[in-house]
Amino acid sequence: MKAVLFALFFWLTPVMVCAGSFDYSQLQPEHFLKLKHQSQFVDHAGDTFRIENTVTRRGLYIQQTINGQKRWRKHGVFYVFTRTGWLASMTTYAYGLKEGLEQTYNRKGVVKFKAYYQKNYRHGPQTRYNDMGEKISECHFDRGLKQGKQYDYRQGKLLYETDYVDGKRHGESLHYDIESGQLYSRKLFRKGKQVGKTQWH
Repeated sequence: MKAVLFALFFWLTPVMVCAGSFDYSQLQPEHFLKLKHQSQFVDHAGDTFRIENTVTRRGLYIQQTINGQKRWRKHGVFYVFTRTGWLASMTTYAYGLKEGLEQTYNRKGVVKFKAYYQKNYRHGPQTRYNDMGEKISECHFDRGLKQGKQYDYRQGKLLYETDYVDGKRHGESLHYDIESGQLYSRKLFRKGKQVGKTQWH
């Protein structure tokens, strides 16, 4: 265990927050290269961790005692790889719950999806990209529900602008002509259902 602890602290030196403590949300895939799968260590705060280091998964589990039983929960950044070796996703956890950034990638390393979480709820901006890294949609979540405007793009130009309330289309949904940028059609929604007829421009 001492060897594992030494190796971990050696690799984590760049992500130290202050003397004697580490920010496990800043772990990078290369920090696991010399760490043995299923090894355990105790950090300076007295928490016990287990290392996940396989061909397809890299991350840490923290041990918690719940109702008198010891449980392992994901804690910090967790990476998932394909069997051919490229990084497919990274997700940040805090005591088993998604907390912070989550991203997915294509085989060239381009970010395809980016979102933020708070206590396992999608919370904050969410963005999707095409394989060239161009933004294709963006919206905002509040504790798991889409709120506010969603923007959809094609070839870098605005295609749709839609209002959401509590996860449902509520308000205007505007469709733009990507060639001219002019408004093409307008729909009105109430609690996810269209009200009236589509207006054409």
